[in-house]
Amino acid sequence: MKTFYCIRHGESEANAAGLLAGWMDHGLSEKGWLQSVEMAERLKAYPIDLLVVSDLKRAVETAQAIENALGISMMTTGEMREIHLGAWEGKTFADLDPEDAVVVKWLKQDMDFSYPEGESTTDVLKRSQVFFESLLGRPESHIAIVSHGMTLSTLMAQIVFGDYRLSYGLQIINAGIAILHIDGDFRYFSKLNG
Repeated sequence: MKTFYCIRHGESEANAAGLLAGWMDHGLSEKGWLQSVEMAERLKAYPIDLLVVSDLKRAVETAQAIENALGISMMTTGEMREIHLGAWEGKTFADLDPEDAVVVKWLKQDMDFSYPEGESTTDVLKRSQVFFESLLGRPESHIAIVSHGMTLSTLMAQIVFGDYRLSYGLQIINAGIAILHIDGDFRYFSKLNG
């Protein structure tokens, strides 16, 4: 059996400013640093033997708190990045025109929606699922993954429910932990946002 500790980064400067971040490389806010340190202390209760992290700054800074608390080193990857929001990155929700046909499609939570000059949820699933499956072949059995809201919820919905379209009902808060167990075809959560 493998156990995955799926962790969303702490609050970023972009989160605090209400910006759509995507691949923008903002670091953590002061609140995000505090959230990360608190979350890392909670992780001491688990025998984590591998720490895998999105290469975006907010995830790396969150993982630094885990490194300090657990004494393990992180491995970074671009495969666990947040969804690329393309032309929408750096904008606020107020900047989007609710009458625009592209925005309307997004508001309907159309999973085939591609952000202008960016990715679709399907794109995120393809890259993160291939990487996740590579982790299943590793010898470590307790793996922490520090990533992003859309990436983690999409991946977890596909892994547990077999349908990534259920991701909107499966959200991880900033510095939240979802504990996912995989034992062959049996996949379940023992904790969500712990």
